[in-house]
Amino acid sequence: MLETTSLNAVGAKTGAGGLALENVLPGVPFPIPSDGNEAMWNHLLRYQGVALSNKYDSWNVDSSGAASLSTTGNFVVEYPLYNSSRPIGPVAPDEVYYRTKFQYTGPARRAGEALLLMDAVDPIKQPRRGWLYLPGQRRVKLAPELAYDTPNPSTAGTATYDDSFLFSGAMDRYDFKLVGKKELYVPYNTYKFSYHKTTADVTTPNHVNPDLLRWELHRVWVVEATLKPGKRHIYSKRTFYLDEDSWIALASDEYDGRGQLYRGGFANLTYSYDVQAPEAINQVLYDLISGAYNMNGFYGPYGGPKYIAPLSKAQWSPESLAGSGIR
Repeated sequence: MLETTSLNAVGAKTGAGGLALENVLPGVPFPIPSDGNEAMWNHLLRYQGVALSNKYDSWNVDSSGAASLSTTGNFVVEYPLYNSSRPIGPVAPDEVYYRTKFQYTGPARRAGEALLLMDAVDPIKQPRRGWLYLPGQRRVKLAPELAYDTPNPSTAGTATYDDSFLFSGAMDRYDFKLVGKKELYVPYNTYKFSYHKTTADVTTPNHVNPDLLRWELHRVWVVEATLKPGKRHIYSKRTFYLDEDSWIALASDEYDGRGQLYRGGFANLTYSYDVQAPEAINQVLYDLISGAYNMNGFYGPYGGPKYIAPLSKAQWSPESLAGSGIR
């Protein structure tokens, strides 16, 4: 990957106004980014292993400190560009760089639901594809609206779909400006927090338990995203802070339509030494107006992510969702 990243530094470029990639090899596409889109592509194509599975909880904590479970689920995520069986060469426009499959087991009202998402290298030619299985309907349906600011039911609507990993999906609704680099205290090596077994110790009022968190002073790339004229999103402006070492977005600010700071997000990074890959599945999104927050991807009670072999092509088909449901 170091070799391909070096080649990307001199040969990779963006197309379609920064929304697509050209002549990019698996690795960091733009190790020396010149604009905001290039920096965000580094985040989207960051290395986090090839395939992993994880059982997690999503909790909403209101302003009084009362915690309620919004989701328990299992998910598999794959980064096909890093699969050793992939043919050597630049990525193709329709090539999938990220795919994930969720199976929800709780609470009872959501048990049996399943979700499949796929993102391609050129989201203009091949937009995000999504499929949803609802046990009450007993069928899989195409769900192209599972993107942008559509409320994410995994968080009971307290976050949007593109809040996942602080940002995911296509960049066509914003203008991205590379502000530069700065030093910032960010959640880093948060093993004590991320692997904590007792949820009640973590979900304290107003914010997660600061006694369990760990912060480090790191250099981050700062990217400002401003909503394009004529485009719609609940966030008029967003600021992302990308870790210089991993390119993972570790912090973000979200502003509402009035230009007021609305939400703030943090991704809690740990390093999986068995596969030599960073991960930041666990994230917290604070609603600064209501005083509530959502903690999503919390895997502490279940032992953490497990790195697996890539799934078969059949297991990534929409039809596989119905067979994976528990009811």
